[in-house]
Amino acid sequence: MNSCLIRFQFSTLDSKDKIKAFIQDFKSKFDIEKVSSVFKRRTNKLSDLYDLQEFVAKVRTTIPSMELKVKINIQKLNSYNSFKIELLAYDGETKITPQLTLPHPNLYLDSLILHCSAEIWPEYIHPIYRKTLKTCDLERNIEGLDFLYQGKFFLD
Repeated sequence: MNSCLIRFQFSTLDSKDKIKAFIQDFKSKFDIEKVSSVFKRRTNKLSDLYDLQEFVAKVRTTIPSMELKVKINIQKLNSYNSFKIELLAYDGETKITPQLTLPHPNLYLDSLILHCSAEIWPEYIHPIYRKTLKTCDLERNIEGLDFLYQGKFFLD
């Protein structure tokens, strides 16, 4: 069984119950182990209309990484359009192809993604930087994030 990290972004206009229904459907196809807290990036915009709520899920699967990427894309196509989903990491696998880069560069470069990922898989060792996600997160400044709610709500 392989573990992977998957990032989700939904509009702040989407209700928790609507997202929960999507995650429950996703959970029926994939073994979701944990879900991080849900955050919103703090912006200087006057309107929250385009703000996103973001979180990361740790998923266990036997599906190879490329096939998983395809299945995730199909899941998105069969759903509504107000969200984004990305495969961030697949065990310690490194891959650089036009279709898939693992680990995803934002796993380290984006402080929100890093923080959410470190929350649910702190001992994951980034195969490029050779540090745990917890260590990488502690070295970062995570200002500019607003906590919205606990992601475990989606698994109840």
